[in-house]
Amino acid sequence: MATVPNPVSKEQYDILDALLKTKWEGMLQAQSRLINWLFAVPGAGIAGTLTYAAKAGSTPSLLVALISFGLGLVVIILYGTAMYYAERKNVIGFKGDMDKFLSTGSITWEDIFKNDYLRPVEHKIGEVFAWISALCSLSGMTCLIITVLSR
Repeated sequence: MATVPNPVSKEQYDILDALLKTKWEGMLQAQSRLINWLFAVPGAGIAGTLTYAAKAGSTPSLLVALISFGLGLVVIILYGTAMYYAERKNVIGFKGDMDKFLSTGSITWEDIFKNDYLRPVEHKIGEVFAWISALCSLSGMTCLIITVLSR
């Protein structure tokens, strides 16, 4: 027996469409904002470390600071990639539920929102990368401060 497409009101369709767009755009904006902030600290740290080293000469602690800031930049790229794909997976799941609702009626209006709430969010690896990047930046700043104060 073939399933009949779910009769959906214009209002329900508009709500689903707006939710899908909002989920995707919100995710991209949040990612962009966080990545920009997390890039700023190690990027400025590298510039500051190189500037100080050019004037005062290189030391082992400046090298550690430079490596820490550089590692922080690499890890933030991993963070952005991991979070993008985790959110993309959630948006695809929401869109799949939307399609099931609109085309086949195999799930209900309430199921769309219940499934979205219950869908696992795989942000843990991204959060780990964000913390590693932050710790690298703190390590770099600590080494740079120690170098400047010890001279």
